[in-house]
Amino acid sequence: MKIDKLNLLEFATIGSTNEKAVELAEEGAPEWTVVFARKQTRGKGRYQRVWESPADLGLWFSVVLRPEIELNQLNLINLVTALSIREFILGQLQNQVKTYWPERVKLKWPNDVLVEGKKICGILLESSIRKNKIFHLVVGIGLNLNQKKENFSADIRAGATSLKLLTGLTYDLNKSLEAFLSLYYHRIIKALSSGFSNVVKSYQKNMLYLGELVGLDLGEKKIEGIVQGLNERGFLVLNVNGAQKIISAGDLWQINGKSKI
Repeated sequence: MKIDKLNLLEFATIGSTNEKAVELAEEGAPEWTVVFARKQTRGKGRYQRVWESPADLGLWFSVVLRPEIELNQLNLINLVTALSIREFILGQLQNQVKTYWPERVKLKWPNDVLVEGKKICGILLESSIRKNKIFHLVVGIGLNLNQKKENFSADIRAGATSLKLLTGLTYDLNKSLEAFLSLYYHRIIKALSSGFSNVVKSYQKNMLYLGELVGLDLGEKKIEGIVQGLNERGFLVLNVNGAQKIISAGDLWQINGKSKI
């Protein structure tokens, strides 16, 4: 599907595509303004973490959206984004191993996509709220395409992967971006027009740790509980010592003796 109103801005090197997209959105940039960089020098992850963004090895981009939705639906855009990325990745992988991949491409609430337990993509949403309405929403995406193992820093090498590592192929950045944005546009329009019908159900079907014991870092404290699923807003539902807790944000990991991803 062609995006008639796509405004693609490409940079060889930039500090952060999210920072630039937020700046443009504050200045009134229209929906579907996309800031794409072949390299980021200070790529942003959640909680001020750095997202490694080496030149020509991945898709580092941010999309400006201005959805006319309720504030309590904001996190559902996050779910649609993760589902869109999963669909895109499966489209690449299934060309190689048709019956192997679907159950191994999982969504780690709230912002990551993993293949066989290794992170291949992260999502960062930044919103501006004015008069209790969404003024703009910037969706930042970092998708690993062409990294070999040695391209990842020692800190993340064991827990990261790329499409190249999975398929052995080298991907054209511009063609890959065009293909993803076309898919993403279609999925966002469909979600908005349907009132996010089946989004939570689809995410839960593909999420990690459902029914399992997890740890959750809430910043001010850490808790443990069993993942029961998501509520209608896309927030995590956790059973903590028999009491149901609703979690809007946090760092999640499986309690199995392994290190955090």
